Amino acid sequence: SGIWSIADVHGDITAQMTVRRIEGASFTAVLVIGTSTMLAGDATITLDAPPYIKGGRTMLPLRAIGEAFGGEVEWNPTERKVTVNLGGHTVLLWIGKNMAQVDGRSVPIDAANATIVPEIVAGRTFVPLRFVAESTGLVVTWTAATRTVTITRT
Repeated sequence: SGIWSIADVHGDITAQMTVRRIEGASFTAVLVIGTSTMLAGDATITLDAPPYIKGGRTMLPLRAIGEAFGGEVEWNPTERKVTVNLGGHTVLLWIGKNMAQVDGRSVPIDAANATIVPEIVAGRTFVPLRFVAESTGLVVTWTAATRTVTITRT
């Protein structure tokens, strides 16, 4: 992030730049339940839909958090499947299914509560945060008093 400039350039110029977060670097994102903004590093990102609580689990829009940490998120509408590549891990989740694949292994999303499944809300894919974060090497901290979720890559 920041301001980019090219000195001593005259005439018409076309430039394209892609800036991507380095996966290995330490990084933190902070979300508040019911709030449509996320602090990602030193940037504030507006979410298409705010995170919420369902069955005691934090559900959040997958693409926003996956991409904030430098990962890739792909949606397959035919299979209603989302693929997350992050931190050297691949996680496959299906809308409405309580099983996922993590690095080729079939695992339950929430062994204690089979009703916790990926779902589409407000046109966005929401997933149980802790499952996806921990499956990709991220650390999740919950602060109940402020309903704040902190996600860290160390």
